[in-house]
Amino acid sequence: SNWPNLGMFIAFTVFKNTGSTVQIAWQGILGTMFAGFNMQVLLMLFPEGARGYPCVPHSASNRVAYYVIWFSKSNGWHVVRRQTLAGAWSVYSRTNAFGGLRARAIFHPDGTVDRWARWFGPGMEENVQSKYESLFKSGCKKGDIIYKDPNYAKCGNVVCFLNVALVVFLF
Repeated sequence: SNWPNLGMFIAFTVFKNTGSTVQIAWQGILGTMFAGFNMQVLLMLFPEGARGYPCVPHSASNRVAYYVIWFSKSNGWHVVRRQTLAGAWSVYSRTNAFGGLRARAIFHPDGTVDRWARWFGPGMEENVQSKYESLFKSGCKKGDIIYKDPNYAKCGNVVCFLNVALVVFLF
């Protein structure tokens, strides 16, 4: 799991003398602790993450495509639009199975889920269906970004800027 990271930590820590090695070790330990703390604070502020998706304006032309939607614990939500079922199957077959895949499905142009291209972890079928329906919100226009986490739309850019500034300042 994390043993290669320990080897890298040792390789980049051992230096010319004991004093510099101890200093670099403390910097590495404190930096790792700060990164973990920073991640926990950002997860409290944005529990759904900060990834946004482009809105697909509600129109008949958008309903003639196939949509592949999947969710993995390591990479979050993904939505891909393809014009053909073969193209959708190509994307579906390459979804991240090793990154904590929790759900994936192909939606046909009529809004139904393909009976052969559907896999849902416990409790995920409703989430995938709501993700698909959120793509066709009638109140959005082309170019709008949809955020699942309401906190990000309110203050996300400011928080991210302050977070980067703090990390650069501490570096």
